Amino acid sequence: MTDPEIRDIALNQFTSFALPKFNKGIEEHNPRGDKGLWKMNEIQLIKALKEEAADTWFYLNALEQKLMQRRCDEINKEFQMQSRKDKQFLSASAETENPEI
Repeated sequence: MTDPEIRDIALNQFTSFALPKFNKGIEEHNPRGDKGLWKMNEIQLIKALKEEAADTWFYLNALEQKLMQRRCDEINKEFQMQSRKDKQFLSASAETENPEI
């Protein structure tokens, strides 16, 4: 996939997601139109951004942990499969070297 394709997909997804989400936020937090982002002072906006950044941190951390766990599981599975193959090989080798055992 090219960078322009990635950009276009990301922008399309953002647009289809962000507009309904923003509108839902207006309905929930500012249904009468007497509040809103423009009416927040700079300190309030910074505080809201910090709260969002904290949420993002935990989402990213959980995703990272899941990906790391999945990779560890894959490595363990590969190791177990290789161990079985090695045991089968050693067992077969022992039988050909010492068929009476």
